[in-house]
Amino acid sequence: MELFHINFVVFFELQLLSFCLIFGFFSINCNALGECLQTESSTLLQLKRGFTSGHDLDTWQQSTNCCIWKGVTCDESSRRVINLHLSNRFITGIIDPSLFNLTSLRALNFSYNRFNGISIPDYGWDRLANLSSLDLSSAGFAGKIPVGIFRLTKLAFLGLSSFDSEFGELSLTSKPIFLRNMSSLRDLHLDNVDLSPYKNEWCGALANFTPALEVLSMSYCSLSGASCSSLSMLPHLYSLDLTSNNLDSNIFYSFVNFTSLSSLAAGENQFKGVLPKQIFLLKNLQHLDISQNPMILGSLPEFSEDNKLLTLYLYGTSFFGNIPDTIGNLKFLKELILFDSQFSGRIPPSIRNLSQIELLDLSSNNFSGDFEFEFIKDLKNLFALHLSNSGLSLNSWDAYNGSFLSSFPNISYLTLVSCNLTKIPTFIKYPYMMTFLDLSNNRIHGEIPSWFWRIPELNLSCNMLTHVAELPLNLTMDDNDILYIDLHSNMLEGPIPPLQLTKHNLLDFSNNHFTSFISLNISSNQNSISYLLIANNSLTGEIPSFICNMTNLQVLDLSNNRLTGSIPSCLFKGVYLQALKIRGNQLHGAIPKEISSQCGLQIIDLRDNQLNEMIPRSLSNCQSLEILDLGNNYLKDTFPYWLGKMSSLRVLVLRSNKFHGKVGHFEGNLERNYTFSMLHVLDISFNNFSGKLCLECFNNFKSMMINITDTTQDVTIFIENKYYYLGLLTIMNKGQQMTISKSWMIIISIDFSNNLFEGDIPITIGQLTSLQVLNMSHNYLTGKIIPQLGNLSQLESLDLSRNSLSGKIPQELASLDFLEYLNLSYNKLVGNIPVGGQFSTFPNTSFEGNNGLCLLPCNTSVPKVKNTTISSDLRNQASKHRRYMIILGILFGVGFGGSMAIVVVLDVMCCDRRMRRRSRRSIDG
Repeated sequence: MELFHINFVVFFELQLLSFCLIFGFFSINCNALGECLQTESSTLLQLKRGFTSGHDLDTWQQSTNCCIWKGVTCDESSRRVINLHLSNRFITGIIDPSLFNLTSLRALNFSYNRFNGISIPDYGWDRLANLSSLDLSSAGFAGKIPVGIFRLTKLAFLGLSSFDSEFGELSLTSKPIFLRNMSSLRDLHLDNVDLSPYKNEWCGALANFTPALEVLSMSYCSLSGASCSSLSMLPHLYSLDLTSNNLDSNIFYSFVNFTSLSSLAAGENQFKGVLPKQIFLLKNLQHLDISQNPMILGSLPEFSEDNKLLTLYLYGTSFFGNIPDTIGNLKFLKELILFDSQFSGRIPPSIRNLSQIELLDLSSNNFSGDFEFEFIKDLKNLFALHLSNSGLSLNSWDAYNGSFLSSFPNISYLTLVSCNLTKIPTFIKYPYMMTFLDLSNNRIHGEIPSWFWRIPELNLSCNMLTHVAELPLNLTMDDNDILYIDLHSNMLEGPIPPLQLTKHNLLDFSNNHFTSFISLNISSNQNSISYLLIANNSLTGEIPSFICNMTNLQVLDLSNNRLTGSIPSCLFKGVYLQALKIRGNQLHGAIPKEISSQCGLQIIDLRDNQLNEMIPRSLSNCQSLEILDLGNNYLKDTFPYWLGKMSSLRVLVLRSNKFHGKVGHFEGNLERNYTFSMLHVLDISFNNFSGKLCLECFNNFKSMMINITDTTQDVTIFIENKYYYLGLLTIMNKGQQMTISKSWMIIISIDFSNNLFEGDIPITIGQLTSLQVLNMSHNYLTGKIIPQLGNLSQLESLDLSRNSLSGKIPQELASLDFLEYLNLSYNKLVGNIPVGGQFSTFPNTSFEGNNGLCLLPCNTSVPKVKNTTISSDLRNQASKHRRYMIILGILFGVGFGGSMAIVVVLDVMCCDRRMRRRSRRSIDG
């Protein structure tokens, strides 16, 4: 019995030991049988208290073993923290100095967090002498990088890259001599770190002080010159990224013997000259990216069979010549991107040998001949094919039908833009995995087949399609989840097709002949549409009520149709709507007054309708508003000074309404709060505004005083990784009305024309140095043309015509080098017209109607500026001249005889003939 008891005890102990061993083996940390040191636990909790949100560190609790906390690894014997991995946890807050009490740390990773632009701690790094890996990449740090980090002599990995500029940038402002401590460094990542203070010294310092370096990533670092040629001296370097710097193309000649290199990225460097072909033939090279260097030349070499290239990016260069037949030797090649280059000739049949190819992009080149269907039919891995604007013919593709396509690759992305297609290639019907198809800008006519609706992203814009095939009853969009349909600029007519949509969608049916959207099946999927663009069609009736149920709608564009009725108030109550464009219809009534306090509108374009009454004050709830165009309506109100509190407002157009009263003389003394500081365009022309122009108002237009390239951003709406420009602006420029559909933000314009303004031109206008268009014509302005207008160095168009301005034209206007249009006609100007600059290019019509102006200096005998019509004053002067000469002839005839009388009569006749000619030219003109 005693023996049994002993055996049982031994058995129990062995089982317990086995359990402990198994538990220890499968535990999160090898130290599960031992607690971490209390000092380490306290330090980590102190560090956690510095984090304010999003850290996902729920296991970090008092009185628990810190060695099993998330992101923590301890040493088995010492029970000290050796690895702190807190990457991608959305941490905000600060880095508490207690971090540097973890003196046994070997690896520290704070990458991909959100520290909101705080600085990396300056001091304490010397206490982490055991650190071999430090990753602070894209953690939200900004400012100077502490040099103390570079004194960590055991560092093998250092990540300081930043791929998000939201929080500012990191910089290194010291000479890179401190790299002498980094002899153990193998991986260095400094992407987007500003190295400009010593941009010519970094590569040389790395070559001298980091002999073990294997991976170097220094994209967007402001490096320059040819100094990076020295990197070829690093014997172990195999991955090098120098994208988007300003390097000299001579570095490539030092790389031709860089045999260890397997990856070289040097896009966006403004390289010039010829790329040596030997670069392509480096025996270990797998990835080569020379893209976005438009001035670099070269041609592809003959490739050997042992070439190891996996990816080759030459897009956006001036590479030229044929693709060699030996391209087929690249049996490992997965991605070949040559778009937007100068390649020419025929595509070699050997391209079919690229058995591993996944992405092939030959777009925007000068190829010729037919791209044979045979080239791709056996490329089983091909999922993306782009042949747009390549010059290649696809005629042979029509010969292949479904019976031949059993082995066709499952292409997911296909773009055939501008390929002169007249019909839809049959083979497209069969790759059921296709997710993106772009056949835009061809000559495809006829019917859109029903099977097209299987494709989630479809672009058939700019063709000659006339109708849509009837959708099969069993077709549901649940099978393919349509995201994007672009049919704009075709000849489609009738009702919009009854699509059933399930996800966030973009529908662009603009520039067609659709007459109604009644058939658009909205009832079950109104929340799915994000973009609805039906501008420039023939839609009639009222804006349908189902649009009010589209609660996720971000952009609505119904411009230039024949819609009637009033604007539904629901369009101003949504939270997500960012752009409302319903210009060019026959809408009437008032702008809805009930505007949500959460209004997110960035663009409101109600131009060219029949709207009346006042602008509702609740419009100020749209604090993100950037464009407000109410032009060409019947709105009756005073100047809406309260819009000036909208800090994002860049365009305000009130043109051609019934606004009245003074501009700039606001209620009480509130003008300081209504500044319009971000305005780029202000158009209040063709109204009944009156009074003097406000001197102080122009002081508030701060955005017109700075270089537009410093602040310009187009209004762009984003949806599911795509963006669509939606800004549209109509202004008077250089005497003509123009509509600007792209990059309107580069226009800085003020138009106060055709009002009842009086008094002087404010001298404060001279501060608006970015102003390009200034129109104050057709008012009652008096006083002189201010010489401060000569400060408007960017001015292209100046119209002050039809006022009562007096005095001389300031010579300062001759210094305006960009002035293309000038109209000072019909004022009361006198004196000489300035000479020099652009004044020699302006026609006489720019100055007509100013009787005191001289085309040339007034002390010469040259007559004054000709008018296009002979005024009554001029005819009276001519009549008086004739009578004077006749009387004078009679008086002199007594003394000089008949001969002198004849001379005088002839002079009168000639003068009269000249006047008739001038009058005839005026009528003919």
